[in-house]
Amino acid sequence: MSREVSLSISYPPATGNTAVRHTKTGGHYQNPKIVAWRNENRARINLQNIGALVGMVRVSIIAIAPDKKARDADNVVKVTNDLLTYCDVLQDDSNQVIRELSFVWCDPDKQYPQGWLFVDVKEI
Repeated sequence: MSREVSLSISYPPATGNTAVRHTKTGGHYQNPKIVAWRNENRARINLQNIGALVGMVRVSIIAIAPDKKARDADNVVKVTNDLLTYCDVLQDDSNQVIRELSFVWCDPDKQYPQGWLFVDVKEI
């Protein structure tokens, strides 16, 4: 029997090139805002006692941006998949695990408040 998980995740404070910082000596580190966001959402996800989904999955993301600025969907997908892996919802975020992926931008309304991601992960 396949399992399905539904998660509400706060919108990431940084994505893409701003999620990882680079030092002058060639090193890199995560943006402190991303680290705090990741830890905040991990605590929320851990309360659900999900456990890792096993095998191949379908990930569906509905994103409601925190403002009306233009956003890059690929960057939101990347940090979201990284979060799912960090929280042990997924084994990893490779193509061997995530076999189907959908992403939809929505305008805020009563069902989808501004500044949130609604993520469904289903074993397939």
